[in-house]
Amino acid sequence: MVFLKKEFKEYYRSGKLFILGILSLLMALMNVAVAKLTPWLFDMLADKMQESGMSIEVKTIDASACWQQYYKNLPMFLIVILVVFAGSFAKEYTKGTLLLVVTKGYPRKKIFVSKTMMMTGLYSLAYLICFGLTYFYADFYWDNSVLENIILAALLYYVFGLLLISAIIFFSAVFTDATGIIGATAGYVMLMYFLAVIPKVKKYLPIKLCESENLLYGKASISDFTVPLVISLAIIIALFVSGAVIFDKKKL
Repeated sequence: MVFLKKEFKEYYRSGKLFILGILSLLMALMNVAVAKLTPWLFDMLADKMQESGMSIEVKTIDASACWQQYYKNLPMFLIVILVVFAGSFAKEYTKGTLLLVVTKGYPRKKIFVSKTMMMTGLYSLAYLICFGLTYFYADFYWDNSVLENIILAALLYYVFGLLLISAIIFFSAVFTDATGIIGATAGYVMLMYFLAVIPKVKKYLPIKLCESENLLYGKASISDFTVPLVISLAIIIALFVSGAVIFDKKKL
């Protein structure tokens, strides 16, 4: 609890807590704003096209437009998460504060677990705010009932985010600078994208969870994500345990 309080104060003082909060709010509002402004843009384009002797079909907007924007913004959300959390360990390596705490007898595993809990908790809170506001406004202005498995689809993408967090934590135990942590984590995700080019391999990869949006429109079934979900959870546990072991033996 002492170390968790220290971590929270650090995120608050550095402004990272503020960044995550603003990011979540802006993303949620952007999802709704784009969907609300789309009919107006179509109308404006239709008028201009008619002056040129051309016509454009004005589409009817429903909740799906809001959720399409939600899933388009999630990759950017995860990139910000990576940048914000990559310095959690690196900053303390540079300052030597971890060495000071360890030499006073504080167990390394408690430090590792505390940082993991803080990263996971803040990511979960930010994701929940973004999803919750998007769900509320999409249902308020339109009707979420026209879509299927909204919560399940969001949970699957959330798990992929947890996988990213576990990779950040693991590489934070391996590298001592934020650049190395960001590079290794990004490389890890890019490797999954490259492997996903192979259709027979893609259905087993955690990156498959990023396609959970298809559940909203009935383009995929829940069973399509069972194997990649189980594999993702196994990798998350493996990365956490491996990171804890490496950090416990790491020279600070």
